[in-house]
Order: sequence, then structure tokens, then C-alpha cells
Amino acid sequence: MLGLSSSPHSATQPGDRVGGNFGVPHRDTPYAQSHMEDGRPSILGIWIPCVEATTENGCMYVIPKERDPLWDDDAHRLHRAPHLMPDFPHAHMRPLPAKAGTVLMWHHSTIHWGTSCSAYAEEPRKSIAMSFRLREAAKPFTEKDTELYGRRPLTRAEVAEGVPVEERLRICTRALMMYSVWHPTFEGFDKRHLGVEL
Repeated sequence: MLGLSSSPHSATQPGDRVGGNFGVPHRDTPYAQSHMEDGRPSILGIWIPCVEATTENGCMYVIPKERDPLWDDDAHRLHRAPHLMPDFPHAHMRPLPAKAGTVLMWHHSTIHWGTSCSAYAEEPRKSIAMSFRLREAAKPFTEKDTELYGRRPLTRAEVAEGVPVEERLRICTRALMMYSVWHPTFEGFDKRHLGVEL
């Protein structure tokens, strides 16, 4: 999965969803979906700031897994909505300020979020996000995954052979469209303007 994001540079109006996915503590996937039976991670989330990410312009925050009371309890009703936990571990959150180009990674079930950009920040946060997962032989790709991402993961053979420009564009466009729900007024996410069959 690949995505691009930025942190809004001004306060949003009530009801706005822009930036909402980053402002709320969340997990990208539940524990069982992102780990093997022996506890090894099967998916890693990668986040790379394109500009310096600071506490002023919306750097990422995480909760260390040893401080997450629902870390591996994905049967709990609040596992997928950690921000609603009555005992959310606010005291243990860790900011991740980072220079442009720094590669940050975490377990896909790690609670993480970004804050909005302060009016006093020099520039808003801009970033690239992606996920790396184990090969299908180790962790099969489900039909739900295929529907969500639009295709099965690229194999080494496909990468070695060379991915056609059209397919690269389709992959990137599909990844960007995953964020469209958070930016309902941005015309760039209108499928009619993209010129790509998804």
C-alpha cells in the first residue's frame, strides 16, 4: 500500500473530515491480521516525511506496544477504536519528530496518529506512507485485501521483469483513492478526472 498525506495548515470547521484519520489514534490493521501465529509481524507500516516533521506541524505519535492494554486483544470491541478506550495510555504516547527523508516504521497494529498543523509552523507536514508484508506463501493475501488494494502484491518476478508504467499509475492511484474519504472536497480525488481504470 502506498499513500501520500499532508497535515492541514489551518483549523478545520466542525464536521470537516480533512485530516481526521491522522488526528485520531488508530491501528491500520488488527493484531491477528498483521502478525503470524507465533507473534512475528507480517506487515510493517512505513512512514517517510517529505519535509521536517515536528511537534508543530503534525509529526506522528505512537503508543509503545508494552503500554497498549489491547495490543494483541483484537477480539475486544475497542481494539479497532483505541481512541475510545477509557484507559487510553496518554501518559505513554511518544512523538516522532523526524528530518525529511527519515524512514520510520512500526507494527501495523501499533496505535499511531498525527496532530494538526499549528498556525505557527513554518510549513505543513507532507509525507509518503506504504506497507511491506511477508510473501503470500507465508501469509496468504485474502480476498478482502485484494478488494481493498485493487490487486495482489507484486511478486519478485514481476518487479524483476519490470512493472509497466500503466500498472504503476494504477497502483499509485488506487492507493491515493484510499484517502479520498478524508478529503471529500478535493477534486483531485474525483475518478472522472484521474483517467485511470481502477
